[in-house]
Amino acid sequence: MLAGTWEPVDMSRRMREVIGADKRLLERLAKRMLKLYPTPEGLSPSRLAGAIARDAGFRRKSSFRGTKIGRRFLVPDCMAASRVPLTMALPQLPTTGDLAGWLGLTHNQLDGHADLRGLHLSRPEFDDYRRWRQGTRWIEAPKDRLRGVQRKILREILEAVPVHDAAHGFCKGRGPRSHAALHVGKHQVMRLDLRRFFPSIPRKRVRTIFGLVGYPARVSRVLAALCTTISPVPGLYRQPHLPQGAPSSPRLANLVCFSLDVRLTALGNSWNATYTRYADDLTFSGDRLPRISVVDNIVREEGFKLNKAKTRVMGQGTRQMVTGVVVNRHPAVPRAARKELEAVLVNCIRQGWRSQNRKEHADFRAHLRGRIAQVHGVRPDHGTRLLTLYNQVEW
Repeated sequence: MLAGTWEPVDMSRRMREVIGADKRLLERLAKRMLKLYPTPEGLSPSRLAGAIARDAGFRRKSSFRGTKIGRRFLVPDCMAASRVPLTMALPQLPTTGDLAGWLGLTHNQLDGHADLRGLHLSRPEFDDYRRWRQGTRWIEAPKDRLRGVQRKILREILEAVPVHDAAHGFCKGRGPRSHAALHVGKHQVMRLDLRRFFPSIPRKRVRTIFGLVGYPARVSRVLAALCTTISPVPGLYRQPHLPQGAPSSPRLANLVCFSLDVRLTALGNSWNATYTRYADDLTFSGDRLPRISVVDNIVREEGFKLNKAKTRVMGQGTRQMVTGVVVNRHPAVPRAARKELEAVLVNCIRQGWRSQNRKEHADFRAHLRGRIAQVHGVRPDHGTRLLTLYNQVEW
C-alpha cells in the first residue's frame, strides 16, 4: 500500500500482486485506509498494519484468510522539501544508515542511544543520563557521547530553524535583558509560568519538528529518540519527553512552542499588549491585559499547563519583575540580590568557597558564574565588578 501513489486503484493493484485477493475488496479496504490517513506522509508500515488489523471489514472477510503472501520492496525513503524556512542547508540523511554515519556511530550504537524499545527502563546500568533533583526540578543530563550527538544535532539541524520573535530564552542575540526591555515602563505586567515545561513536551512533538524540515519518518523517529528520554526513576517522568539538561532541549522546546507564541502574540496584539516568552515564563504588559482564563485555554490547547500559583499581575505601584529583572523604569537586577551575591563572593575570598555553599550545589563555581552572567546581561558594569571578585576566589 505504501510502495507507490496513495490512490485506491493503484493501491489495490499493488495489493493484488502480493496477496491476489478480490479487486473490489481491496479497493474498499484502500478507501477505508485513505479515510483514516488522507496522506501517507509520516505513516509507518507498522502503524498502517495496525490499522488494517483493526479494520472490521478486513477481519471478517474470509477471502483474506489462507492467501499466499508475496513480497514487494518499498520505495526507498528520501528527503522531502522543508515546510519551514531554514537559515542553512541541512545534512542529507535519507536513511538511518546515513544518520549513523553522520553521527560517527555504528548501527548498534545508534540503536542503543535511541533506545526505541525502552530497554533502559529495565537495565538502568545502560542509561545514557545522570539524574538528580535541583530544587523542585529534576535535571536529566546526558552522558558524554550522547551529549556530543545532541550538540551535533543542535548545531547542524536545529539551529537552522528560526524560532518565533517572541522567544528570548536560549536564543543567540536575545536574553534576559532583551526580554525585560520590552516590558519597561508599562502600566501593568502579567507574568505566568508553564508547569513542568520540558517534561510536558512528548517525543511525538519532537518527531514532528524533524519531519517538518524534511527528514523521512524513520529518520525523524530516531532523531527524536536521541533527543528525548524515559526515566527509570520510579515516580519520575515515565513517558518519552524532553530532558531538562540536554543541550538540544532548549532549542527544541522553542521550536515546539512556535504555535503557542504565534497565538499568544496575536492575543496580546488584540489587547494592544506586548507578549514575550523566556523558556517557561510568559509575560504580557500594557495598559490592558488579556484575561488569564483566555491565556489558560490557549496554553492547554497547545499541550501545556499553567502553574497558577506563580501567576502575577503587577501594577506600577509595585516592583514589576520579569525573569529576575526589575522593569518599572529601566532594566535592573534587584539591589538586594546583587548585594547578596557580592557578599557571598567577598566571603568566598576571605573564608573559602566551601563555607558559602550552604545549599550544597553540585558545582558551586558554575552556579556563581551563572548568577554573575545574569547580572552582567542586565547591567554590564555591575557584572564586571562581580566578575573581578569571582576571579579572586581560590577554587
